[in-house]
Amino acid sequence: MRIRIDLLANHPEVLPNVAQWAYAERGHQQAGHSLEDVKRVFKERMNFDHPPITVVAFEEYHPIGPALLRIRELESYPEYEFWLGSVFVSEVHRGKGIGSMLVNRIEELGREMDLEEIYLHTRRNEDWYFNRDWEIVEHLSHQEYQSVIMRKKLAA
Repeated sequence: MRIRIDLLANHPEVLPNVAQWAYAERGHQQAGHSLEDVKRVFKERMNFDHPPITVVAFEEYHPIGPALLRIRELESYPEYEFWLGSVFVSEVHRGKGIGSMLVNRIEELGREMDLEEIYLHTRRNEDWYFNRDWEIVEHLSHQEYQSVIMRKKLAA
C-alpha cells in the first residue's frame, strides 16, 4: 500500500469525495447545511500556500481521507487562530497510520508557514491526539456532549 499526502488544490476532481466524507461525518447534524454547502466550503479551502488549506491522503490515485488547517474554528476563542480539523480516514483504511500521516502533514505545513501553534477541538479522540504530543488546553461541557480544545506547539 503506497500512501501519499497532497494538497486538495492539486486534485480538484476529488472535492466531491472530501465534501461527502465531511457531510456524512458531521455536516448532516448541522441545521441548514446541505452537501452543496459543504462542497462550497471545501472549494474555498483549496489553497496552495495559506490557510485555510486542505490535504488529502491517496492510495495510488484513490482519495482515502482529508485534513484541514483552518482559521478560527470556534468564534468563542478568537485568540486561537489556527486549527486542525476535518481529519477523516475512510473506514477500510483506518488503523494503518494514515490519520497520523494527515496530521503530521498539517503540522509540517504549519511549520512551513512559521505558525507557533495550532489547535483542535474534539469530542472523542482526545487520547489519540494526546499520544501525538498535543496538550489539553480546556475541557468544554455542552448540553449534548463533552469535548476538549487541544494545542500543538510547532515552534522549537
